[in-house]
This record gives sequence, structure tokens and C-alpha cells, in this order.
Amino acid sequence: NTLPYEITAPGYYILNVSVEDFDPTDYGVYYAIKINASNVVLDGNSHMLDSVDPDYGYGILVENANNVTIKNLILRDWEIGVESGTSTNVTFDNLTISSCVLTQAVLGYDSVLTNSIVANGRWGIATRSGSVVKNTYIVNMSEVGVSLCHSSTEVNCVAINNTIYNSRIGISISGGYGTVENNIIKNSNTAIHFFSIGAKGNVIKRNVIEALTAFEFAGGPGTNWIYDNIINASTYLVWSYGPQNQQILNTTKTSGTNIIGGPYIGGNAWFKPDGTGFSETCTDADGDGICDEPFVLNSLNIDYLPLALSGDRVPPQVKIVYPQNTTYSEAITSIKVNATDNSQISRVIAEVDGEYNVTLIFDGTYYVNTTINIGEGHHWIRIYAYDLAGNVNSTEIVYFTVEIPQRLREAQFLRLTYFYYLRYVRLLKMFNESYEQALQLGIDSETLSKVLTLKGLAEEEWKLAWQEGSPVITPNVRAFIHLRKAYLYLKEAETILEEFLTSMPS
Repeated sequence: NTLPYEITAPGYYILNVSVEDFDPTDYGVYYAIKINASNVVLDGNSHMLDSVDPDYGYGILVENANNVTIKNLILRDWEIGVESGTSTNVTFDNLTISSCVLTQAVLGYDSVLTNSIVANGRWGIATRSGSVVKNTYIVNMSEVGVSLCHSSTEVNCVAINNTIYNSRIGISISGGYGTVENNIIKNSNTAIHFFSIGAKGNVIKRNVIEALTAFEFAGGPGTNWIYDNIINASTYLVWSYGPQNQQILNTTKTSGTNIIGGPYIGGNAWFKPDGTGFSETCTDADGDGICDEPFVLNSLNIDYLPLALSGDRVPPQVKIVYPQNTTYSEAITSIKVNATDNSQISRVIAEVDGEYNVTLIFDGTYYVNTTINIGEGHHWIRIYAYDLAGNVNSTEIVYFTVEIPQRLREAQFLRLTYFYYLRYVRLLKMFNESYEQALQLGIDSETLSKVLTLKGLAEEEWKLAWQEGSPVITPNVRAFIHLRKAYLYLKEAETILEEFLTSMPS
């Protein structure tokens, strides 16, 4: 409830306050929250930690700890948003980190950052051995989006399923034997930078790259495996200094759908912004999706199985069905798009307000997303549709406004409040049954303490919801918030009990 805060014992901690322009130096420290214990869960509960001075301090600092989870938190304007460089097995989940002057996130050993947004800084994410960055949107880094294994002695770092946009360098690799797979790296000066002699044995596959330079090598990196990527760049390979070592640019020809939809996996799809790339102009007489001749970049670096575009240069047709250029009286909870292609659509992505992207799924008629929730204010969306040949098309921007009348707000709050009221009552019965079973099976004291803490928080929120009368009869924003929190706390407690019960022998 108060900051700064230092966690020195294992347990489940929930942040109950947000701070703006917070100055840790007023308290003689350099952080908002410091974790100095293992086996800790910190749930930010969607609160924000905002610093007064972006040149100083840490939002979250994890020191010499193991098995720590930090989730559901917004951090802004720190020197470093989250730092766990000296710790192991730290998971960062569902964070939004922005405008941190030095680095947005530093991961220690065998750690994970997932399902997050990292925006508007100098360095995005830096990792140590065994760490994974996945399912994360990284945008507007003046230096590097992801520094993967950021020293030459680090190994086994992974970047998978990320979107990295508008960073000078998309991914920088200093260590070895890592994996860069299924990422979208766009609008970078250099997409992937191999930086140091330790950058060797890395596998770079199934990425979509659009950059001035696709790959840059500095400091004598060793051999890496680069195959089954879409590479759309003015320059493919650059050695800035140090010896040139051979890069393996294809794998063995294997039956399977390659990244541009061909029937064999082999090398890469080599495109140029002006449409004159090798894969766009090569001959494929036997129609196997592999160019008939190898692509010789230089005497050391040859793609022996470059992918052939097979003549498909037609981008998809894409149109936004919903929302439109108008004013809506309810929150936008879905996006609907019509996208067609002469071959096959590979993916459809919506860019919302220039802040985040969401993926749309084909429902048999339209490409839709039903998990989004766009509230009051002025907004815009743009849709990008990709086909299997690597062609992309986008819509014009659609601007719209959400203005919810007071009567609708009241009706929405009543519906939502009653919804959480019913869910809480039903869940409470399940919780009581699980709790009794767990006691009979000898639940350990640490897990029991987490459960009881969450149950106590749920009961307190339930009481607060009913302080001013019946929240399911009179519209009350605070009552809705309290009931929702009560349900979420109880749900977390029930989940812990269920995990304990399922771990016990039947």
C-alpha cells in the first residue's frame, strides 16, 4: 500500500496503489520496489509506477533471488524499468514498460519476459544465459530492441513470436547457441546484429525482416544458421569490422511448408524493396518452390536452396468492416475485417492507436478479434494483411470516437456488477470445498498462507462493495471495482488450491 517497498520474505504480494512522479531519493533509496527474496509473486494489479526522474533508479529491482514472478504492471520514466540481472528464474508477464532512459528491462539467468509491451526508449530488453523474450511488442528504441545474450560468454538465449518495430537495431546477439524464431522485425537500420566473437551457433529462422540492412557482423562472430526467413532489405550482409566467417544460409531440403508457402524448407526468401530480389526474379522450372540456382552473396556465404516466390506478387485485398469512421456509444469490443488473396492469407494484424498490435483470427467469413476493449476517447486503427508469398497490404487509417452516454454507463455497470456478484457467489462455494479438501490432504503452510491472504483481500473488497447499499441495484462504479477485485482475489486463491489438489496423488 505504500512505496518504496522491499520484499524480504517469500510470499504472494499485491500492489494496491499507483504512483506518478515518484521520487525514491526522497526516501534514500533508488527503486520503487525491491525484491530480495526467492519464491515471490508480485501482482501489480494493473497499477502504474511512474518516476519523477527518468535518469535515475529502478521501477522493480530483483537482487540475488530465484523463482520470482512479476505480472500485471505498468512502469514508466525510470532509468531501468525492471532489473533482475543477478537473479535466476524470474518471470515478467503482462508488463507495459515505456520511456525508460537506459534500458526498459534487464533479464537475469533462465528468465522470461512475455505478453508485454516495451516502448519509447534507448535499449529495449537485455538478457543473460537461458533467458527467453516472447510474445512481446517492442517499439521505438533508439539503439536496440532486444539485446540477446548481451555478453560474449552468454549462451542459449531465445527470442520468439515478438514484433520489433522502429528500432535502430532490431536484435543484437553477443552470445551463442540461441534461437531467433517467428519474429517480425521492421523499419530498422539493421534487423539482426551479430556482435562479438561469441555470437556463434545461433539459429535464425522463420522471421519476417524488413530493414535497410538485414544482418550485420562485428567483432568476428562465428558461424550461425540462417534459413527459412523472409528477408526484405536493401543490403543483406555487412561486416563492419573483424574477420568474415561463413554463415550457413540454408538447411537440408525438407518437405514442409516454408515461410512463403512453398512445399519445401531450404534457404531464405531474398527480397528487395524495389521487387528485384533474387527470390523474386529467379527461375523455378520444376515448381518446387526452390530457385534453380544458388544465391551467391559472396565467396563465403551462399544460399544453396533460396526460396522462389513462384510468381505471386499480388498483395492481399483488405477492408475494415468494423469499426468505421463514426462515433460509437459503447466501447469497441471487436474488430472485423474482410481480407482475401489470390493464394492464401497468412496473418492479419490490427494496429491500434499506434500503441499496440492485435492478431485477427478467421471465423469462416471475416478476420476478427473479440478480446479487445477500446474505451472512451478518440482512436484509430489500421489493418495489415500478409499472404504466404510474403506480400503485404494495409488499409487506410480509420478514425473513430467512443462516447458512452451516462445512462448506458449505468446500465453497463449494473450488468457487470451483477455478473461479478454471481461469479463470486458461485466461486465461493467451490473455494470452500477446495479449501476443506486441501486441509485434509495436509496443504503446506506457505501455500496456505498465500490462499488465506488472498481470501482475506477478497472478503475486504466484498465488504467495501456493500458499504453504501446494494451494488446490484444502484449503479456504483466503486462497487463494481470492489466486486471485481473480490472475485479476482478469490479466483487466484481457488487456482492455487486447485494446483495443490491436482498435484496430490489420486
